[in-house]
Formats: sequence, structure tokens, C-alpha cells
Amino acid sequence: MGSRILPERQIAPEELDRYLALGYRVAGQAVYTSEYIKLGKREMVSVLPTRLPLTGTSMGRHLRKCKRRNDKRFKAIIGPARLDMREEHFLNMAYFNEKPDKAVEDLSFHILGRRIVTPLIRTWQTRVYDGEHLVATSYFDLGLDSAYSKQGIYDPEYHKHSLGMYTLLLEIDFCRWAGKKWFYPGYVGVETDIFDYKLRLSNSMSYFDFRLQKWLPISNKADLPKPLEEMRSALHKLCAILKERGVECGVKKYNYGDIRYSLRSSADKFVDGPYVLDIGGVKKPTVVTYELTGTHPFGLLELEHRYSGREHPNFLGSADTYMHIARINQRLHYSDNAEAMAAFVLQFLGR
Repeated sequence: MGSRILPERQIAPEELDRYLALGYRVAGQAVYTSEYIKLGKREMVSVLPTRLPLTGTSMGRHLRKCKRRNDKRFKAIIGPARLDMREEHFLNMAYFNEKPDKAVEDLSFHILGRRIVTPLIRTWQTRVYDGEHLVATSYFDLGLDSAYSKQGIYDPEYHKHSLGMYTLLLEIDFCRWAGKKWFYPGYVGVETDIFDYKLRLSNSMSYFDFRLQKWLPISNKADLPKPLEEMRSALHKLCAILKERGVECGVKKYNYGDIRYSLRSSADKFVDGPYVLDIGGVKKPTVVTYELTGTHPFGLLELEHRYSGREHPNFLGSADTYMHIARINQRLHYSDNAEAMAAFVLQFLGR
């Protein structure tokens, strides 16, 4: 599983609890999970969902001090997310100009998603004011016993006040007051430090291990699993075996997995995963993918090249990139190890 994307539909609070507990998260009004994301246009990083228990834990002294200081300086309002976004629009423009890789162009995405006119999930909002001026806001989704923090933005001129962290602390305090048990602050990146601020919330944080399908404590970030590295290494191992036996092949980056997000109605028909092993010497395009979960992680797929990667809004072509947006024509075989998959590929090629 590189990612799973559920169709946009009504999600009851207790159902959201179940999805969050399985490592899913929310984007707009859709629930999904993924082992990796694209940062900007070129960099892919492994990501792991994080979770904080809301009972029996406390924030560190520095964060408590930050919250007390900001409580005195600013006025905070928490309530259901509002669709009248005149104030938020100007705030988001300033934030987007400063941090385009972390921002969305239209904040209504958090409340309405892509294709709907009424919310499907209970999305709430914090608003932080300096006098009458909106200086920060954040959006979070409420389940029955849990909450998921989607995004916080702030006026870059107020950077020294740590308002992104402050809105997280406001959400946590509200969720405790509301009797929630779990708070999900989003994911942490394994190969990047830009999400590490979430780890400052508490030493009681845990992460979801996709392979083991369970939550484990975060003791040292350096010890966290690296999904991208594991997927890439597994495919390179298979590639080496096949090349020794005379098969033309190569491991390629697959940059178009996000096409499945914009085409959720038929998402299962498109290739998932950040890498593919491209097999040469075949009449129809054929690749091997690798998933971290399941008993048969190697999958041999016959593809349709319906679209060129150049049709993707963020086309990233290079020598090590698979150049097509690939639709799955048929799933040919699954294997639990590289040697077994190599044997089948050789048989498939008539070797």
C-alpha cells in the first residue's frame, strides 16, 4: 500500500475515529492514508502518522510558557469552521507567499473538499486575533473520541510568536475540554525536518507503523522506519537478480500517484507507489511494484499508457522517471519475495 484514498462521503464521528486509529488522515473532506508525500515539485519523503494521548500527558515547560504568553497577548475563538472567509483570504495570501509548499490556495478546501457543497466531516476552526486583526487560524476535524489537526496558518509578520504551535495547543486544550481521548497532529517526515515541530508537543507521541499495522512510541526519530528506502531497496534487489539473468529493467521514480487523488472515482485503476521496476522486452508496458503491507508485497502489473506524464500539472521528467501516467490493465502476479517474483518474470518472458 503506497496510499489508499476513500471517496468523499459522509463520515460519522465514530467512523472517523476508526480510520484515524488505522493511520488514515484527512485532506479536505476525504479520508486517505499514504506512506509518502511530494514536497514541492521534486522531493519525495516518507511520512508516518502521529498520535498524542490526551489523558495522562502534559506539555513541556517551554510550550506551557508559550501558551501563557500568547493567551495574554491574543484573543482566540474556537468553533465550527465558517464559510465566510474574507478575513482568512488575506491571511492565507500572506502565508502562501511565504510558505507555498505548506499552503493551499483556497482554504475552503478544508471545509468543502473538491466536489461538494456541504461538509461531510465535522470541521472546526481556531481563530487568533491581535486586536481586530486575524493573525492565525487552523482547521481540525472532530470524531467521537478523537480529533485530527489539518492545517494551521499565520501572518508571517508574527513569526516570532510561534502561532502555528499556538493554534495546535489551542486545539489540544479544546479537545481535552470536550472529552476527546486522542489527538492526531498529522504526519512526521522521515527524511525531512520541516514537520518535526509536532514532536515537540510531548514525549508521549507515537507513530503508526504501516508494516506492523500498529502504533509505536517515538523514542528517537533516527530509529523511525523509512518506507521509501525500503520500497526502493526491494525493487533494486529484484532488478539486480533480473539483470543477472539477462532481463532489461530499471527502477524508476513514479511521480504521478497523486493523479489518483484528483480522480478518486477510479483511483484503484491507476498505479500506486513512488517507484516502479520497468520491465523491458515485452509487448505491453509491464512493471513491478512493491507494497509494505500484505503477505505478497511484489506485484507484476500490465499497464495502459493512456496519458503522458507531460499532461500532469506538475510534470517532472528525467532519466530516472517513469514517463507515463499509468493505468492498470491487469494484475498478473504477486510474490512474497524478490527471488519468487524474478522466477515468474522469467517464465512470463519465456526465458
